[in-house]
Amino acid sequence: MSTYIRPEDKKLPKYDDICQELEGYLKYLIVVCGRSLKTANMYYVNLRGYLRYLIMKSDNLPEEKYDEIQIKNIDPELIRNASRELISDYIFFTAARGNSVKTRKDKLTALRSFYDFLVTEKSYPENPALYIKLPKLPKREPKYLNLADAQQLLFASAEQENPERDYCITILFLTTGLRLSELCSLNIDSFDRTCDTFTIVGKGDKERTGYLNTTSKTAIDEWLDIRAGYTLDRDEKALFVSKRTKKRLTGRAVEKIIEKELDTAGLAGKGYSAHKLRHSAATFMYSNGAGLMELKEILGHSHTTTTEIYTHLNQERLHDVSKSIDGLF
Repeated sequence: MSTYIRPEDKKLPKYDDICQELEGYLKYLIVVCGRSLKTANMYYVNLRGYLRYLIMKSDNLPEEKYDEIQIKNIDPELIRNASRELISDYIFFTAARGNSVKTRKDKLTALRSFYDFLVTEKSYPENPALYIKLPKLPKREPKYLNLADAQQLLFASAEQENPERDYCITILFLTTGLRLSELCSLNIDSFDRTCDTFTIVGKGDKERTGYLNTTSKTAIDEWLDIRAGYTLDRDEKALFVSKRTKKRLTGRAVEKIIEKELDTAGLAGKGYSAHKLRHSAATFMYSNGAGLMELKEILGHSHTTTTEIYTHLNQERLHDVSKSIDGLF
């Protein structure tokens, strides 16, 4: 049974086990909503589990058979007639199977969206998932490097096998807040050196503008001097390439680069990663005066609620704020 969207299909997903209602919804996500194949696949996996549950309950199957249930020929009436209570039972069922609060929230969010589609496009009478309360996620602050650790990481990048490239990668993470996939997709012609900006292709292929400071511009220039000596079989426009394979660096390859730097810097095993460098960049920007809306645009967030996680205040800053009124009274 196929679980993932086949990469050769650039427009619509293909699965071996899918029903008409779910297939129509995934096409809607991709074609109308502009969601990525990766996002559509996440919805497929979440909704497949729900449809399996409907069949399991309808046919009185033992829970041990749950993962083997095929959804391709599900009776559409099972989906149409599902009640709020049945969906709540399904969420409890996923909790009993060890799903985290976040995973359960993702599943319920997918169900709400799925039924919204069926109500609008298939004339279903109502959305039974609409008023089920979403599980509350525990509040947690993003993990990020402090300034001293970030500087130590940059020093470590200069000790790697490809120092100009690896330093450039690290400084771009720390100064622009790029996602891993966004950094990997950068091309040489992504940059407009006349105004120190560059084009970022983010989630859902949405484009936004990135901005370079002096340090990042210098790092790019130094890397491009080295990069000019590479003869590539393909990916000739890729900014970051492998010296060994002469191909564009993959996300995993960049993760390994950062992991080596963290190890060299003595920061391994502390929960840091390539993605945490994005958190670090956002934290540095916020600490130095960036506003919420500005951060939202720089990071490519769709909603400010996502950006709000970077407005945390550490103890040192709270002390500084308190001390700022010394002498007033």
